Amino acid sequence: MIYSFVETAKDGNQVPIFQSGKPMHSKYNPLKEAETQCNQIELKDLFIILGLGSGYLLKELKKRFPKSTFIVYENSADDISFLFNHIDGLKDFISKNSIPCFTSDQICQTLPYYFKPAIYPTLEIIDNRNWLSEIKNQAYKIKESFNKAIDSISRDYSVQCHFGKFFQHNILKNCHFLKQDQKNHLDLSKIAVITAAGPSLDSKIPWIRENRDNIILISTDTASKSLSKQNINWDCAVSIDGQLVSQAHFIGENLKGKKLILDLCANSSIFRKALKSGANVTPSNNGHPLVSYLSFKMQNKDFSINLCSGSGTVTIACCDFALKAGFSKIIVIGADFGYKNRKPYCKGTYLDRIYNSQSTRVYTSEQQYSHLMFRSDWLEHENNKETTKLLKSYEKSFIQWTIQNNLEMESKDDFYVLRAKTTGNTIIQTSALHFFNEPLFNKKEQISKSDELINAMLPFMAYLRNKNQKQENTDELFNIALKDLVRYTK
Repeated sequence: MIYSFVETAKDGNQVPIFQSGKPMHSKYNPLKEAETQCNQIELKDLFIILGLGSGYLLKELKKRFPKSTFIVYENSADDISFLFNHIDGLKDFISKNSIPCFTSDQICQTLPYYFKPAIYPTLEIIDNRNWLSEIKNQAYKIKESFNKAIDSISRDYSVQCHFGKFFQHNILKNCHFLKQDQKNHLDLSKIAVITAAGPSLDSKIPWIRENRDNIILISTDTASKSLSKQNINWDCAVSIDGQLVSQAHFIGENLKGKKLILDLCANSSIFRKALKSGANVTPSNNGHPLVSYLSFKMQNKDFSINLCSGSGTVTIACCDFALKAGFSKIIVIGADFGYKNRKPYCKGTYLDRIYNSQSTRVYTSEQQYSHLMFRSDWLEHENNKETTKLLKSYEKSFIQWTIQNNLEMESKDDFYVLRAKTTGNTIIQTSALHFFNEPLFNKKEQISKSDELINAMLPFMAYLRNKNQKQENTDELFNIALKDLVRYTK
C-alpha cells in the first residue's frame, strides 16, 4: 500500500499522504490544482486516470465532460479500500457515477473490456504526477502494460475497420445454411497432422504419403489445394477467412463426404458450395460478439464450436480443433512463419493459378511472388528464411497457444510435435441449428438496446466509423448496424 494517512489542506479539503511522507495533492488548495490541470485537457470519449487519491481531478473532469467515460487505476486493492474509508464521499461518488476502479496490475485484463474504439474513438491517459512519482519503480511496467494492451486493441480494431461489414454479413448468411445436425467422428487413436501452406510442406509430401494410413490429416484451407494436386486426400480442412478470395481454395475440389470446419465469419460461398457438395460441415466461432449474441438469443444453445485462432491464423485454428477433438499428439508441418528458401508458399496453392494466369513476359509469376514477399519494409534473415514483424507475431501467438494449453512442444526439421500433458474428454459433438425459420426480431420497436446487442454490433460499427470519419455519433452508428442486422432476419 502506498498511502499512509490523511491530512487536511489549508482550504479544508482532505489530502492523502504517501508512505514516503509526500502528499498526493497540494496541501494548500487541491481543488485549484485540479482545475489548473484540467485547463490543459481537451474533450475525449474515454479518460483513463492513473491515481485516484481524493478524486479531485476525476470530479473536475466529470464536471467539465459529463458525457465522457472514466476509468481509474490505483496501485492496489488495499489503496482503493483505504481511500474509500478515509476520504469523505469518494466511494459514493464512484458508485453513483459507475466509474470502474482497478489496480495497476490488472491493466491488460481490464482495458480491453472497457476500451472499445468503435464506441470511444478518442482516448487520453492522465496521470497524477505525485502518484506516478511515488511508484516510480513500477512506472515503466505500468506504461509498458498500457502500451501492450492498447497495441493489441488497436490491431483488433484495425481488422474490424476493414472486415466488420463482411464478418456480420457472412455470419448472418451462413446461419441460414445450417439446417442439419453435424457430428464429428474422428479416429482419436491416430496422430493428428496439421498442414500449413509454408514452403517446407513440399519436402514433407513423401512423409505424408508414407504415414497416410496412421494419421488424421487436418489441412488449412490454403494447403488443401496443394495436397489435392499431389493426390493426397485430406480428412478435414479449416477455413476462417471472410474474404471472397477464400473460396479459391476449394474451386474444383470434390468435397462430397469431406469434413470442413468453417468459421461462421468465413465467406458464405464456401458454406454454400460445401453443403451443396454433400460435405460434412462443422461451424466454428473465433469469438465474434455477434455469434455470442445469437447464441444468447437461442437461450445459450451453442451452434458452433469455439476455436482459438491466435492472432488470426488458420494454422492455430487447426491445432485448436485437433486438441478440442481429443487428439493427444499433434504434428504441425508447413508452419514456417517466414519465406523459406526464398519462397512464400508451397506449390499448388490458389496463388499459383492466379499469378500464372496474370503472368506476362515483362511481369512473371516469380516477380509477383517477390512483390508478395518484399512488400514489408521490415524484413529479417533468420535460420534459412526471411521473416517479417507480422509473421513473427504469428509464431509468437502459436507458441503462446501451446503454453496456454499446457502442451509439450518439440521442433526439429520443420516438424512441430505437440503432446498433451493430460488427456481430456473433449470430443466435439456439434449441433448446427437452423434458427432463422422465424425472424430474429419481429418488429424494430421490440428491440432493446442492451449491452449484449451493442457488443454484437461493435465490429460493424468500427467498419462504419472508419468508412465515414465525420459520422462520430455512436447512437447513429448503432442504428445503422442494427438496421442491417434486421434486414437479414426478416
